[in-house]
Amino acid sequence: MPTYTPTRSHSRPFGPLLGPLLGPLLGRSHSRSLSRLLARDALCAALVALAALCMALPRAARADDAVKTITYVVKPGDTVQSVSQALLDEPAQFLEVARFNHLRNPNLIYPGQQLRVPVVLLRGNAVPLTLAAVNGPVQVNRQPATTGMAVPEGARVSTGAGASAVLVRGDGTRMQLLPDSLAEVKKNRAIEQQQGLFRSVLALVSGAVDMAVEKLALKDHVKVITPTSTIGVRGTQYRVGAAQAVSRVEVLQGRVATASPAAHAELALNGGFGTVVPQGRPPAGAIALLSAPVLPADELTVHRNGAAFDFAAVKGAQRYRYLVSPAEQADVVLATGLVPQPPLALPTLADGRYVVRVRALDANGLEGFDGRRGVTVKILTAPFDLGMQPRADGLRLYWEGTQGSARYHVQVARDADFKLLVTEATVTEPQALLRDLPAGRYFWHVGQQSATGAPGTWAYSRTDTLVQP
Repeated sequence: MPTYTPTRSHSRPFGPLLGPLLGPLLGRSHSRSLSRLLARDALCAALVALAALCMALPRAARADDAVKTITYVVKPGDTVQSVSQALLDEPAQFLEVARFNHLRNPNLIYPGQQLRVPVVLLRGNAVPLTLAAVNGPVQVNRQPATTGMAVPEGARVSTGAGASAVLVRGDGTRMQLLPDSLAEVKKNRAIEQQQGLFRSVLALVSGAVDMAVEKLALKDHVKVITPTSTIGVRGTQYRVGAAQAVSRVEVLQGRVATASPAAHAELALNGGFGTVVPQGRPPAGAIALLSAPVLPADELTVHRNGAAFDFAAVKGAQRYRYLVSPAEQADVVLATGLVPQPPLALPTLADGRYVVRVRALDANGLEGFDGRRGVTVKILTAPFDLGMQPRADGLRLYWEGTQGSARYHVQVARDADFKLLVTEATVTEPQALLRDLPAGRYFWHVGQQSATGAPGTWAYSRTDTLVQP
């Protein structure tokens, strides 16, 4: 009976070659047994090699198949350069297209050739941003801006003192320009608008911008360029401040890459860290942001201008920034400013509900996390048309009452600063009778009080001379 003898000389390479390939497919113990078999039988090794390649190739194909693509058919006269400029966001990305299509020569294409181009590399179509919120003096290309207007590529948006503007992209990404800022929309492209794929570049010339970027798979789909740095992100919340000499970046959530093109240096920042980028120098390194100030939890009710509230100082804080927004429009900044230390004196506000944000600044000028407090403003109007009438039973003071007033508080003093009080009284009618005042020169004023006793704004003071009859 004939017998079959394995030919070892042809089989030796297959064991070492197929072991690593089959290991992930069969497991360690099975692959060792199979490797010993392959070492003895060349025919068996060849068959198993073919089967293994058939199993492995679909895996590689599936990795490419998972990438969404378009198909471009090369036309006569097309070159790598012309196709790259017409289709791709960056012409240099054709090398990725060549790799994706397994081109032997990435510099050679021919008519009729079908190229699969990943969607994320496409140039896209220029679409405008929307100016979703405007407060105060805001301009687009030096013309007054209005809420809802379109802001195309190349447009410049500026905010004046006490003004703010919010630019919104089609996927919901929001770019909030703070007061005294200037930015240019360098690029805003819809790659696949229905799928929410966009790519934007905002050049911040000066001032500050707060970014809330939607989380998408498109790499670096939002970039902010400052005079000293480039910040690329994918799904995060961060702030950028720009000046000619230095830029700052503060990451609240997510991850950003901060680059200094002049210094050929890049720094990755995670949430809770920031950095400064001086002109011509690399980023200063990752710096932990200061914690949020702990503000009183209760809502503050304000009845007169100039109200203030206190809070505990934050360790390491050099100054504090406050921002005031309407309670229902956090994107709108009505007022912002810096104070050296607590307490915080509120700016003059109209009646309404507000949210006050306070953040600490460190020695580098980096702004930390926000503390928040609700504020309700209901200013009590000052009485007006004050008058005096001497009578036999005393001195009658009178004024024009204010609508909805509950009580009035009257003060009479010897000095204009009302430090030398002679008498004071609380009354429910818009008049007061003061008895037994000696002759002399007096200063007096009156203020409205709410039903709870909260004081309103004092009316202007009046000076009168009382002469005894």
